[in-house]
Amino acid sequence: MDRALAWFASHRRASTVLIAAYVLAVSTQHEEVQGFVIAAMQKATANAWLTAVGWTFRLVFLAVTIFLLHRVLGSEGGRRKAAYWTVTVVFTFAAVRWLSVNNNEFVHFLQYALLTFPIFSLSRSFGQTAVWTTLCGAFDEGWQYAVLHAGWGIPYDFNDVIMNSCGAGLGVVWICSTASMVPVSPAWRAFLQGQWSGWGWRTALGLLAVGLLLLASGQMMIYEPKSGPKPLLSLSRLEPKPFWFFDATWGPKAFHILHPVEGVLLMGFLFCVYSTLDRQWKWTGGPTRIQREAEPPNR
Repeated sequence: MDRALAWFASHRRASTVLIAAYVLAVSTQHEEVQGFVIAAMQKATANAWLTAVGWTFRLVFLAVTIFLLHRVLGSEGGRRKAAYWTVTVVFTFAAVRWLSVNNNEFVHFLQYALLTFPIFSLSRSFGQTAVWTTLCGAFDEGWQYAVLHAGWGIPYDFNDVIMNSCGAGLGVVWICSTASMVPVSPAWRAFLQGQWSGWGWRTALGLLAVGLLLLASGQMMIYEPKSGPKPLLSLSRLEPKPFWFFDATWGPKAFHILHPVEGVLLMGFLFCVYSTLDRQWKWTGGPTRIQREAEPPNR
């Protein structure tokens, strides 16, 4: 893990381009991937496909969890790392149970866990990584809502954004547990200053402020009106639904459609949870350390 992170850290421009290309590919190729999945479901039957995807996800998740716990337990700070992983597993399966439409959405966790590796290498902060990765996922959902599915009667999908954020949580806890870390314990003031010094939190709060200003000015509405003038932006082209929503054309189970306020609050909560990792551990790797290890010993 250290060598992969160090490569990203020592190739900042290439890593930035890779992050941008990855996010654009995930966002713009959504229909092509969905078409492949639909074809596979038709060939194997939807129930067989979704069952296979569900069990594959659970078995891989179990194997990863066993590996991680075996690695960290018994090491310094291992119990705390195991606790973070356990909490993240709870978040992930809560999202699966209450926010996902069907098992195909499990891909969100993997997509955004992988994205944390280059982002962490550039930011060297767990909190900033969780924020930036989630914002990349929010862009993905915005592209689908505003471009790919602009004519559909759907909401901006905060459900998927939260699953993306859970994927970010899985990624940062994996990094914390498998890369070289040293314990740290900065004072709360220094910790908060460190979080604010990065652009992740500033960007997230800036976007929130812009959204509140648009709402206050009437340029943005939660639900798009059925008649009359339309606002510049709306966060849902779907009328309000009951707490538990079911539509067989969406998926085989009932789920909860997050209200934008719920979505923003959950995002903020997850950001705060994973930012606390920065108050406990710091990555000791990097180009200098890796290059030093590769050098032949002095004789």
